[in-house]
Amino acid sequence: MGTFVTVKIEAKLCPEGCAVCVEACPVKIFVLENKNIGIDPENEEECTLCDICIERCPKNAIKLVKSY
Repeated sequence: MGTFVTVKIEAKLCPEGCAVCVEACPVKIFVLENKNIGIDPENEEECTLCDICIERCPKNAIKLVKSY
């Protein structure tokens, strides 16, 4: 979990093998593992709340939860 934001992926909405967020994220929060998207816990705190991942996700499967 990031210090100021928690990135959540709604797995049931995320299509297998989709990597749009992996390619879009400028700080590399997302990783593709075994055709599923995951969060790199070491990079999650780097999230700048730019919303690029949310804007580009074709299934609205990503949520950013502010911790403040």
